[in-house]
Amino acid sequence: MSKKEKLLLFILLSAICHLPSVLTAATSQTGTTTASFLKIETGARPVGMGGAYVAVVDDINAVYWNPAGLVQLQSREFSFIHTAWLEKIHHETVSFAAPGNQRFAYGLSVVFFGTTDIDRRTAAGINDGKAKVADYYESVSLAWKLMDNTSIGATLKSIQMTLDNDKGSGYALDLGALQKLPLNMSVGIMVQNLGPKMKAVDTSEKLPTNVKTGLAWRALDNKLVLAGDIDLPNDREMKFHAGAEYQFNRLFALRAGYEDVGSLGNSSGMTAGISINEDMLDEILNVNMQFDYSWLYFGELGSTHRIGISVKF
Repeated sequence: MSKKEKLLLFILLSAICHLPSVLTAATSQTGTTTASFLKIETGARPVGMGGAYVAVVDDINAVYWNPAGLVQLQSREFSFIHTAWLEKIHHETVSFAAPGNQRFAYGLSVVFFGTTDIDRRTAAGINDGKAKVADYYESVSLAWKLMDNTSIGATLKSIQMTLDNDKGSGYALDLGALQKLPLNMSVGIMVQNLGPKMKAVDTSEKLPTNVKTGLAWRALDNKLVLAGDIDLPNDREMKFHAGAEYQFNRLFALRAGYEDVGSLGNSSGMTAGISINEDMLDEILNVNMQFDYSWLYFGELGSTHRIGISVKF
């Protein structure tokens, strides 16, 4: 590594080493945050790996997990992800990302979260029909390669929330960095949802800001990926992620992981996932299509399922 790369790596690792002290300040501010749907992880591949992805980010999922990883894209990518969330709530993500040149990449994304299956009741407890929940955000991501092994990125989000007749809006910023290390390892760090308090009706509440950091290691000619992440959110305790992926061939990959989901029912979740590549379309249309599925177990609350389709062209 060059002297500049060593300096950046030292700064990055120093920041990670000081994160435990940040935790004390974060937990002292534990309380209510708004726009909780921003915390729902998107992407079937990352969730199948237990949400340990901030240092992996080598595909379109970098738009959510760490925009600095967009510089690793080799082609344009489009993806659609459907999540069957808890209590008949659905979560949809549509994203596009592309390399601009050797040192620049960008991404666009729209994320929707909602349901029409919530009972509305009067003050006397009488059923008054169904309430509508429709939350979404649009985002723009940019990434720059500072040096051969170092990149940074940012994502700007425009947030809209609707709960029946009540509405709120705001914006948030994600900042990320990615550093490749010797021995085929990488380290990533990201701050999610920086921004002012979000206004809804007559109240203003803080956004669910979160600091993510992690390590990833690729082995066996990059067929095996092992990763671990730590989250430091501002509205709950520290959260851990661990995951693995093994690519058997161009057609088939398996994933497994563990994600601490203690904020939901005091339980922790095992994850699993699979991907299938459609080589036939690649040969006929020069389009590489991938189908991903992941499962996340929330204990007594049940399970969530994600199905994703991505196309590289």
